[in-house]
Amino acid sequence: MPYRSFDAQLTAASNPICNKPPGTSIDDILTAVLPCDNGGAGTVTGPAGWSHVTGSPLNSGSDGQTLFVMQKKAGGAEPSTYQFTNNQGDPMRLWILAHSGEDPAAFLHRVSALVSSTTFNSTWNMLSAAFGSVTTAICDLIFIGSNDTATGGTLTHTPPGGFTEKVDDSDAGKLDVEIAIQDSVGAGATGSLTGTGSQTPSVTTAPMVIVIALAQAVAGASAPPPDAQRATLLCM
Repeated sequence: MPYRSFDAQLTAASNPICNKPPGTSIDDILTAVLPCDNGGAGTVTGPAGWSHVTGSPLNSGSDGQTLFVMQKKAGGAEPSTYQFTNNQGDPMRLWILAHSGEDPAAFLHRVSALVSSTTFNSTWNMLSAAFGSVTTAICDLIFIGSNDTATGGTLTHTPPGGFTEKVDDSDAGKLDVEIAIQDSVGAGATGSLTGTGSQTPSVTTAPMVIVIALAQAVAGASAPPPDAQRATLLCM
């Protein structure tokens, strides 16, 4: 399976440290998810080799809730931990996912980032933007949703149909997080993806959703030229 594993740092900190996902190997694609309950004007940096996906940071509402998502390709000598820093000192939690079997030259095939306008319902929607065109490769999808809730207690999420939930996390006073994956999706139209949350969101925020399509490696295929690689990235 292309999805390999994940690890997490659930204690919020301005410089959270997370272990390398178990089994990480060379050319694995690592995805870091950092929800921040403030940080609207902040900058998050990671270790060497990490960069923000297009659409990150994604900011929701006047209260500063922000979703940061970063990626890197694993090298042959990865450290045992990774530390990320918020320049404003705002606390963040951290999840890192590892995917194997992706195209190491052009793995970031599509990105869709959206602050949903369908917000203030007792059961609210995590609605992604549709990709601007069809995906042109077999892909592994990562659905990331986050929001601020109006009340404490347990919040549960439901991922889009066909997705397998990996993270369903809520913590009073912090942003909730939903992370779900779908492996080996054939090339074709993606459309919008919708998950749900069980509580009323804060009146100042709307659900933030980033969907990433990682292109699987094709046996025997040569890497496309750099201009073609850049052309495969599209953010709505």
